[in-house]
Amino acid sequence: AHDRTPRDLRGVAVWSGVFDLEADAGELAPLYAEVFGGAAARRDASPVHHARGDGPIFLLMVAMHDLPGAAAQATAFAETLREAGHPAAEMFGLAGRDHWSALSLAEPDAPAMRHLLALLALPGAPHALEEAFGTRRYWRDPSYSTLPFWEDAAHVTRYDADPWFLLTLNMPFARPNRPTLLRPAQYAALDLIDHVKRRVPGGDGAWEYLTVTNVRGEQVVWRRSEIAELRPRLVIGLDEKRQLFRLTDVYHTKKRYSWKDAEPEVWVMARPLGAFVHFPEPPPADVDPKLFGRFALPADAFRVGVADPLAPLRDLPAAEQEILTRSLRCVSCHAFRGVGGRAGHLRARDGARVGGFALPLEEYPAKVWRRYCFEQVDVAAEIGATPVPLGTDAATLFDLVERERKQKR
Repeated sequence: AHDRTPRDLRGVAVWSGVFDLEADAGELAPLYAEVFGGAAARRDASPVHHARGDGPIFLLMVAMHDLPGAAAQATAFAETLREAGHPAAEMFGLAGRDHWSALSLAEPDAPAMRHLLALLALPGAPHALEEAFGTRRYWRDPSYSTLPFWEDAAHVTRYDADPWFLLTLNMPFARPNRPTLLRPAQYAALDLIDHVKRRVPGGDGAWEYLTVTNVRGEQVVWRRSEIAELRPRLVIGLDEKRQLFRLTDVYHTKKRYSWKDAEPEVWVMARPLGAFVHFPEPPPADVDPKLFGRFALPADAFRVGVADPLAPLRDLPAAEQEILTRSLRCVSCHAFRGVGGRAGHLRARDGARVGGFALPLEEYPAKVWRRYCFEQVDVAAEIGATPVPLGTDAATLFDLVERERKQKR
């Protein structure tokens, strides 16, 4: 009517949209029928059936506590646009929000406001839409992949996703007051021990130690004798999804290091799911690594050997070994006496492993190490991280590292 084409639009922002009137609409189905008519009319009125590749930027926002089906509709419509050749159609799910709270633009850092300002290219937008869309584009086809695991498709078993599995699955995305984000009906997995025997160099021999290192550099070490009876599973698929690195959360930090960066600088990071290890029954506490090192696993994550990778720690008192390797699992992220992990962040826009690396414990400056142990909440707030609850182990860990530092002088 106004002699315009899609090329004249700079962008489209849709909040909690309905894109397919034929989809399961629950209690809204009678309303759709009343307003739009029969099935043919509803189909013709559905944007999903008019997707094209030459339209403007589409920003599809939905709260994860929104109306039933809202997130699924937005996801499906974004995928349909991309399949039609659209270069910039993105869906943003706002965690921990409902239909109304997500639209509260009075909050200084409300996610909906942030995305809208970026879309409109107004001053004050803290994150450019290009950066946000670049993040989405990269994780649709990341360089990390779980597809190589599917070369063993003949050995894959599908299981129903019971509550214990869903709890494990959502650990990387857990936040206070955040709902369970991923709820697949089934998951696909390989028997971990059998996979190591078939695919890991030396796995068909008499190895005793299994070292697992994820894409962030976190590490977990298991003894074969302690996990064999637990029958751990290597999860490589959810329902029909095979590339689990596409399931990615983002977060940001204020600093890479509390003592090196004078001024705060927002770093947007990614936390992908990837392949991960799941115990079908809750394992003993000293075996369960919780979040450390068991998620975001690439095909080359596994290494086996006869020698204990943590042997340099074995002459420490039992209580100190426990803190380093079992309870706090410090050496999952940090090295000590030359063994352990070197955890870092993955930059959201390109998956590069950058900054914020967990240094060897002995290398932290003395004042920094004291603050880390005894002022954990304040240090975490400065960095923009979650505090690590050291509890009554703080003094023991502090003394251990100080003693080691003095011995090296």
